[in-house]
Amino acid sequence: MTQGPEAGRRYTACMQLARKDAGQAQNAAADWHAKGGGVPAMHCLSVALLSLGYYEQAAENMEALARGDDKLSAALRGDLYGQAGNAWNIAGKPERALRAQSAALKLKPDDADLLIDRGITLASTARYWDALDDLNRALEIAPGRVEALVFRATAWRKLGSPELAEEDIDRALRRAPENRNALLERGLIFEARGDLAAARSDWLRVLDLAPDGPLAEAARGNLERIDVKRR
Repeated sequence: MTQGPEAGRRYTACMQLARKDAGQAQNAAADWHAKGGGVPAMHCLSVALLSLGYYEQAAENMEALARGDDKLSAALRGDLYGQAGNAWNIAGKPERALRAQSAALKLKPDDADLLIDRGITLASTARYWDALDDLNRALEIAPGRVEALVFRATAWRKLGSPELAEEDIDRALRRAPENRNALLERGLIFEARGDLAAARSDWLRVLDLAPDGPLAEAARGNLERIDVKRR
C-alpha cells in the first residue's frame, strides 16, 4: 500500500495517530491525500473516519480504493473489501457488508478470516445454512478457530440442532475457557434445553470477565429474561 520509504514512514505514523487521536489523523490524512498521498493517505483517512463513527463513509472509501487502483495486488484489494464489509456491519448495513465480503472472497477465496466474517454476517440475516457453508470452509482451512466454532454453534442452535451446537461450543471452550462469546452462546444452549441455572452461571461469568460492552449488555438482557421466566 505504501509508495516508497518516505510514504511508508508517513503511512505508519498516520495509522499510529489514527489509533491515538482519530480527529487529528483525519485532518493529517486529508491534507496528505490532497497533496497526492494516494492510496496510503486515503486508507489512513478511512481508518480515522471509522474510529470517529463515520462508518458508511469509511466503508465507501475502502470499497472505492479496492475498485479503483489496478496497481494494487489482489490480496490487498481483498483486504480492503474485507475492511469495508466490517465497516458496513458496524453501520448496520448487512447487505452492503455481504456484497463487500463476497467481493473480498473472490480475490482471496481461502482466507479463513474473510469466511468467518461473511459467515457471521449471513447468520445475522438468518441465512444460517449459507453461514454454515462459510464457517465449515473456514474450519477446514483453520481447524479449531474459536470464533468460527462459536458462530457455527449459533447457526446449529438456530437450525434446531442442539447436539451439534453443544459439540461446537464445547470445542470452543476447551480451547478458550474464558471466551465471552462462547460463554454467552453456551448459556443460550443451556437455556434452550431448560437448564436455567447453568445458563445463569455462564452469563454471570461473562459479566465477571468484562462488565461493560455489548456482550455484557446481552448477558444482562438474558439474565433478566430468565428471571421473568422463573416468576
